[in-house]
Amino acid sequence: MLTFVGWSAMETIASLSFWQPTKKMRRANAANEVAVDAFLDGRIGWLQIAEVNDATLQQHDGAALASVDDVLAADSTARRIALGIVESFAHTPGTVSA
Repeated sequence: MLTFVGWSAMETIASLSFWQPTKKMRRANAANEVAVDAFLDGRIGWLQIAEVNDATLQQHDGAALASVDDVLAADSTARRIALGIVESFAHTPGTVSA
């Protein structure tokens, strides 16, 4: 097994900050899932997927994820925000485009 200063390779990788999921990453994933679902349901256009993702991330609070509860809360918050953005597109004339 590959080791670094007494650590296994997996321990080393897991300790690197870029390997750790961030709240922004969690929000981006959750927002994208909501946006793609809305696109597949015909509620928003293809180009609006990126708009939903961007608008959701603009509301990112910058807090770190310290526990599983933090991850679940970040996911839930992002989904709620993204759904609100999708719904606002549905109420704006001419926003749904292929």
